Amino acid sequence: FPVTRLVEVVANAGNGYVFPTITIYGQGTNPTISNANTGQTLSVLRALADGEFVVIDTYNRTAMLNGNTNITHQISGDWLYLRAGNNDVRLSMTTPNANAKATFEWRNCYIGI
Repeated sequence: FPVTRLVEVVANAGNGYVFPTITIYGQGTNPTISNANTGQTLSVLRALADGEFVVIDTYNRTAMLNGNTNITHQISGDWLYLRAGNNDVRLSMTTPNANAKATFEWRNCYIGI
């Protein structure tokens, strides 16, 4: 069964949606990121060895394994976004080790007139 961990409460201080860059570190199988506030889920359909990582650019809809191999074809689900305010983000994967984690990078988005 997958093990789920709260990554963090990600706070988009702006007033619009923002598309983050997500980095998932192994070890684990079929890592899945979910945003409990939007109902979106994004999965990587592969096993990650200890020390491997996937960088997912949700704006450009790309996924790179270890910075040099395109694995966009192994992404399933939603190219998720962060809504304005707090987002409860979770990482779930089968057989994770202590190094398994996900990080998020984004710029707050402001909608102007």
